[in-house]
Amino acid sequence: MEEAFHKLKRIVGEEITPKKLNYDKGAGKFKLAVDSSYIAAGEVLTQEDKEGKDIPVLYESIIFLKLESKYSQPKLKLCRVARILKKLKTILWGQHFELQFDAKALIEILNTPCLPNDPMTKWVSFIQLFSFDLVHKPGKNFTIPDGLCRRPKNLEEDEDAPAFDEE
Repeated sequence: MEEAFHKLKRIVGEEITPKKLNYDKGAGKFKLAVDSSYIAAGEVLTQEDKEGKDIPVLYESIIFLKLESKYSQPKLKLCRVARILKKLKTILWGQHFELQFDAKALIEILNTPCLPNDPMTKWVSFIQLFSFDLVHKPGKNFTIPDGLCRRPKNLEEDEDAPAFDEE
C-alpha cells in the first residue's frame, strides 16, 4: 500500500505536473496533442526534455457550445483544433510545433484547399497561420487529451459563450 502511494506521489509530482515552457534556442520541440468528444476538446502541450521525453507544460479543456456539439465528426475535429489554437495563440505563435491527433481524416481536411462550408474554410485558414507538423497518434496512446475532452460539463459554464469568430 505504501509503495503504491509513493509511486502515485512520484507520478503526480514529477511526471504529470506542468513545467515551465523553455523558449531558448535549442530547447526541446513543442508538441500539442488534441482530442475531442461531442461535449469538449482537450489538449496537452508538452515539450521534449534533453532525453527526448515529453514533459507536460499545459493542460486545457474547452467545452463546445450547444451548436458546435451538433457538428459532424470532421467539422467537430476541425473546430476543436481551431478553438485550441486560438486559445493558445500567444504561446504557439511563431513556434514550430508538432500537432498530434487521433483522426487521420484531419490530415486530408487540413490539406484540402476547397471545403464544403464557410466555417470550415475559416478554421483551416486560421490553423494554417501556425507552423506545425501533423502527426497521427492511435487513440489507445492518446489517454491524456482523451480524458480532458470527456470531463463533465459544469452547470455554471456559460452555454452562450462566444463562438470562434466572436472571441
